[in-house]
Amino acid sequence: MADSENGNGSFWASIPNILKSIAVVIGAITSLYVAYVQYGRLTSIAELLPEPTPTKVEESVLSPVPIPTPVPQYSVSGLWEYTAQSQVNTDNKCVNRLRLAMDGSIVTGVFTTCDNTGSGVEGTFHDNTLEFSRQTGLDNTVQAFRLTKVNDDKFTGKFWNIGVHQDIGTITIQRQD
Repeated sequence: MADSENGNGSFWASIPNILKSIAVVIGAITSLYVAYVQYGRLTSIAELLPEPTPTKVEESVLSPVPIPTPVPQYSVSGLWEYTAQSQVNTDNKCVNRLRLAMDGSIVTGVFTTCDNTGSGVEGTFHDNTLEFSRQTGLDNTVQAFRLTKVNDDKFTGKFWNIGVHQDIGTITIQRQD
């Protein structure tokens, strides 16, 4: 079968004509450019090209994006004064100190009880909720606390005992330093 019968010959035969046409167009553009430059109307080939307009992607890459200022992480670390009121023994209102240290969301510290003995606490602070617990030293009784942040310097919440010595009540802590 001949090339002209399956159409292959016509394609290859047209290549020289396509190249001649491209050469004519390039020659015409070059002649126009030379003419414009000779008469002072054009100083550069770039003047023939339209001004590029940035696409949305280019604009977002080229436009300065403000870097947000990091918000300082809130910390419960420091000295707090607490007021605790038992609902089991309504005469038992205690005001004393609590020192906390925070590392990430982990909270540790020392809870000074109303008889001025220190008791270690450990817990967490997450989503404006402070939770911690302490050993009371009474027959394996643990006291648990859950407080909600009112503002940067104040939390309110409740406490309850788990174990032999039952108690439940309210607690407020106020930052001292």
